[in-house]
Amino acid sequence: MTDLYNYDYPLLEAAWPEGIAETLLNSSKNDEAAAEDLVRAYLEGDNECDEPLPTDYRDDYDNPETFEQEIRDDLKQEATRFIRSWREQLLVNLEQLKTRSMNERDQHPSQETGTV
Repeated sequence: MTDLYNYDYPLLEAAWPEGIAETLLNSSKNDEAAAEDLVRAYLEGDNECDEPLPTDYRDDYDNPETFEQEIRDDLKQEATRFIRSWREQLLVNLEQLKTRSMNERDQHPSQETGTV
């Protein structure tokens, strides 16, 4: 799905107009729908940018609808992995920031004495 970056196509913005953070911080129960939105936006962008799909290279298949559905299913699986990986990385980064902030606070305790 990264091939549209070469065209400066706003893939994530087209898929999730409510915002990337809203999608990633939302419940993982919505990952399937978010992945479908991402695939839809990818295919629209792919068409807009005239980027070829695997179906464009294969003319020997018996059932084009079945092959297209296989491509969509593969893209949806990739999109779901992408969303979950991003969310996981986001959580890791937030945990690191929290730990760093706590360490800095412990190294530089407040100068307050509690007396007036």
